[in-house]
Amino acid sequence: MFTQQLLLEKAETQLYDSLIDRANANIEKIHSPYRQTVSISSLGVKNFSRFRKDLIEYLQSNLSDIDKQNLTFIGISFKDFANAGIIDNIVNQIDEISQSEAVT
Repeated sequence: MFTQQLLLEKAETQLYDSLIDRANANIEKIHSPYRQTVSISSLGVKNFSRFRKDLIEYLQSNLSDIDKQNLTFIGISFKDFANAGIIDNIVNQIDEISQSEAVT
């Protein structure tokens, strides 16, 4: 049982790292749709819903075979895995880039 838990954690970590690496390698490609789809309300609240959906679709369409195997082993859908925090991390990273560009 303990070994199974370690293997699950390793698969989750590998998948997480792979997706972060893929997002970082394609940050410019991802940043452009961010600028086009994130809207800001009159009160300054950002709406990321459309961008999050597009980002999940993009990452899912670019899964490696190892990523797919890890998802199967973990027993979770890609959308559920992505919504468990990785998308928020990527969105925050891109948002920081956009804010730094606005300041410059």
